[in-house]
This record gives sequence, structure tokens and C-alpha cells, in this order.
Amino acid sequence: MDRVIVHQGEWFRLFTATVLHYDKQHLAANLTTLVLIGIGVERLIGSVRMASVYLMAGLFASVMSASFNHPYVFSVGASGAIMGLFGYLIGAKLRNRHSVSTEAYLVDPSCYG
Repeated sequence: MDRVIVHQGEWFRLFTATVLHYDKQHLAANLTTLVLIGIGVERLIGSVRMASVYLMAGLFASVMSASFNHPYVFSVGASGAIMGLFGYLIGAKLRNRHSVSTEAYLVDPSCYG
């Protein structure tokens, strides 16, 4: 995503930057992390709320990237949205310290073989 292009009216790039990736390794790392954390967040709050958190965090990350990066820096990837899911889990744990075991919602990588 290029800040100059966004300022010229192509605001949709704030959304599309979260589904574009630099290379296969970048995509694989984001998908792996999303599976490990996303399944847990989905179990905790449901599909619709998880999608809402994911999309809002991705949009916020794109806006921050466009605001603070050099005007001609291109940024892509879902890392900001994934960090938003981590942030949601941390917030849920801090808000409900005694009633929510967020660890129980994290996926055990050994279950994939």
C-alpha cells in the first residue's frame, strides 16, 4: 500500500493490503500464525465477532502504516490484523482474569502431526 495513492482517493487499498503478501514465506508465516491464534479466538468469541476484530485490526494497522511510513513505502500483509487478534486475547485475559482461560483456546501445534 502506497500512502500517496491512498491520499489520491484509492482508500480501498487500506483493506486490500491485508490480503496481499510479499512472497510465499510471508504468506506461509501469516497463515500459520492465523491458524494457531485464529481458531482459538473464534472458539472464544464466535466467527462473526472474530471476523469483525480481524477486519478492524487490519484496517487500523493499514491506516497507521499509511500515516507513519515514508510516503513511498509499500506495505502488505496480515500481520497487523493478526496482532489485533493477539491483542484481543490479551485484553480478554486481563478483563476476566479468573473466569477466562485463554490458554485453553490456543491451538496445540502437535495436533497437526
